[in-house]
Amino acid sequence: MEGWIKLNRKLISHWIWENDRYFKAWIYCLFRANFTDNKVLIGSELNELKVGEFITSINHFARDTGLSEQGVRTFWKLLENDQMINKQSTSKSTKITVCNYKHYQYRQQTNNAQTNKQTTNKQQTNNNSKEYKELIIMFNNITGRNFKGAEKSKKQFNARLKEGFSLDDFRLAITNCFNDEYHRNNPKYLTPEFITRSEKLQQYMNIKVKSNKSKW
Repeated sequence: MEGWIKLNRKLISHWIWENDRYFKAWIYCLFRANFTDNKVLIGSELNELKVGEFITSINHFARDTGLSEQGVRTFWKLLENDQMINKQSTSKSTKITVCNYKHYQYRQQTNNAQTNKQTTNKQQTNNNSKEYKELIIMFNNITGRNFKGAEKSKKQFNARLKEGFSLDDFRLAITNCFNDEYHRNNPKYLTPEFITRSEKLQQYMNIKVKSNKSKW
């Protein structure tokens, strides 16, 4: 048995918390319940199980939880009376449905996944902001300018990162653009906004120019 479950903090104030055997048996129910719709073969019959359902028997449930068979019957009756499970029995097996399983398991896991995604996106945004600052520092060091950065160039820079370009690519493009004869004569056009455009970045990454040893 693999995977994990969520436990709501309200459980600590529930009656089932007060009885160690019942608490263990309830956790067992949560472990056994299907997280997704599934099909299981019982003997020669194929049974469809929905989320929150599982197939067992009094004998198997007793063996796995340590309850007596009469204890299992009592436990199931308590759960049914408290609307925690629904039970359908046949001569061969019993299908247990954990009530509100999606509410306490599926929804929380979905929310957790969304939270993780938001956290990852936030971390990526922070990393991109750090790299953008490095870009501006690098740009000013190469060109001798004193740009502070702007939202437009930052947005374009992040778009280039998503396309697979790196800070080394920008370093090469800025250096080539700075040494280009046209930009030596027209330095005002070389800006972070200019070099973070997709076509300009690729253009100046792929040209060869003579080194400019003189200052503007």
